[in-house]
Amino acid sequence: MLSTVRFCHLGRASSLLSNPSFRHGQLPALLKNALPSSPILFPRASPTTLALATRASSTEVREVPPNHATMFKLERVLAVAMLPLFPAALFIHNGIMDNLLAVAVGLHIHFGLHVVVEDYARPFVIGETLSKLCTKSIYLVSILMIAGMLHFNYTDVGITKAFEMIWAL
Repeated sequence: MLSTVRFCHLGRASSLLSNPSFRHGQLPALLKNALPSSPILFPRASPTTLALATRASSTEVREVPPNHATMFKLERVLAVAMLPLFPAALFIHNGIMDNLLAVAVGLHIHFGLHVVVEDYARPFVIGETLSKLCTKSIYLVSILMIAGMLHFNYTDVGITKAFEMIWAL
């Protein structure tokens, strides 16, 4: 603690906080008088030490952190594009609308799952191996989901017609 540090200033011992030099912003002068200038405590840096420190401080970082701004913008563009897509899907029942709806919903769910896994399946929480497995499984689930919806569109009535048939019940 700062209050327990003692200095010998003008022949008497005083705490750092009660010292008038500290209160008036003259801490460097106070420390200069308090600390010895011994080469054992403060060794001089050799030229090799300085070169090593310069090389270590100017080392380039090879791993670039991921840029989440691009993904965030892509998610927002997809969300805005889906706004007119759903009302249009109520009135237009064809293969193009079914496929657009399948891909848009699939990507929207993929982005949502990715954020959930990124937030809750961090390596710090569940371990490095399980975290990587969860991240890879998102892609597997998303691909299977989009493939399943496209398969439904091609082999059955399609997403828009299926919802119309459900609502007609």
